Amino acid sequence: MQNGADIISLSVSVNKDFEPIQKACRMCWEKNVILITPMGNAFEEKDENSVFYPAAYPWTIAVGGVEKKDGPLSVWEFSSSGDYIDVVAPASGII
Repeated sequence: MQNGADIISLSVSVNKDFEPIQKACRMCWEKNVILITPMGNAFEEKDENSVFYPAAYPWTIAVGGVEKKDGPLSVWEFSSSGDYIDVVAPASGII
């Protein structure tokens, strides 16, 4: 951001709210820098109540994963989900 970025893709997802990450995300918002973040992957036992940061911050664009099996698109089995999701992208079967 300090070097003139307009859009930042931040490929990090943690299940704890860290103040330095929160502060940096908020600063991007205040400077009109778009921050794209992943919802997070849950390769182990999924907890539907888990919240992942920085995607859960309202100042980011949270991206979840979807897959297509035998019907319509659905949430990828390893993608986290939550009411803070903004957009989705293909997460499996990508060649």
